[in-house]
Amino acid sequence: MYDGTEQDLLRLLASRAGISPEYHDIAGTLHVTSDETRRAILSAMGFQVGSGAVLSQELTALDEAPWQQPCDTILILQQGYGPTQWTFRPALEEGEEQHVAVAWSLTDEKGTIVHREETSPGLNPCEVRSLAGRRMVRVELPLVQNLGLGYYDLSVGTMGSKVVTRGTLRVVVAPPHCFVPEELARGGRVWGLAVQLYSLRSQTNWGVGDFTDLSRLVEWAGKGHPSLLGAVSGAIAGLVAITPAAGAVSIGGAVAIGLVAGGVCAWAVGLKFKLGYDDS
Repeated sequence: MYDGTEQDLLRLLASRAGISPEYHDIAGTLHVTSDETRRAILSAMGFQVGSGAVLSQELTALDEAPWQQPCDTILILQQGYGPTQWTFRPALEEGEEQHVAVAWSLTDEKGTIVHREETSPGLNPCEVRSLAGRRMVRVELPLVQNLGLGYYDLSVGTMGSKVVTRGTLRVVVAPPHCFVPEELARGGRVWGLAVQLYSLRSQTNWGVGDFTDLSRLVEWAGKGHPSLLGAVSGAIAGLVAITPAAGAVSIGGAVAIGLVAGGVCAWAVGLKFKLGYDDS
């Protein structure tokens, strides 16, 4: 349990939940987050904030949350990552870790097992905790290096324990940065428009710009010629097209959908100009 005044616990819980204590607006004016605002935001996030005792319980629940599952939900790495460890939390009886081993495998997006590994009997727990009457231990295990870009599923389980603990971890290997046009990669310079999407205004939006407004701006600025703006317009079309399937396709599938959507939209824009109609 946590000790401290109700105000201290409220501010600690807000910080743990990612609520900033202060911020500067666009004019440079400092705004300090009030306790009333903290309570309102925490309540909207599903936290109970009625009293100091309740706040202490919520903080304890945050501490115990990672122990509710054998593995973290996801591990995101940058391409070319160095030595990396991942966390496994099996339920083991007192002294059982001395003869228990752990085995795991990594599967890529095609369902192919790209790596298998297991430890020798005898684990070295980094932390031990009792949770809901169970003795939980935390061990850190090495991740194979040089995985290529993409998504991987890690499956893990204990061997030699009275109760087998199994878990899964999604591993994502991402590029270090977004795509850089060849001209810029060579140190060259190009020009283009920079615009805040929400600042765009039109007769069809509700006071905040949307992708349709952005597409019209790009269309107006590009004048129909192949350019950086045209590429941006195609990227917007691809982004819109892939959104409904964002969690169901691989990186390669997303690129394919984006390319097809961009091409179809470019054809449709050209057809619109030929027919001379207004799509607003």
